[in-house]
Amino acid sequence: MVELAVANPFTGEEVERLEALLEKDELTLDGAYELRNLAGKAVEEYGQYYEAWKLHLYASIMVGLARKRKCEEKGPAGPP
Repeated sequence: MVELAVANPFTGEEVERLEALLEKDELTLDGAYELRNLAGKAVEEYGQYYEAWKLHLYASIMVGLARKRKCEEKGPAGPP
């Protein structure tokens, strides 16, 4: 039992935060980075499972979408 508790890389707060971030349709850039960091932690510990890599892929896509949204909000950088 103690081995399982030590092997779990996530704290209770991190699990709750991960669930909250996954429930959202859109994330802020900071939220997307936080999700990707948590997903990276999952890959470090559970990299032998496809689900960990799927989570990391999803988180990376969310970072890209959040960055795109932020750039679109700023508008064009200058004349082409």
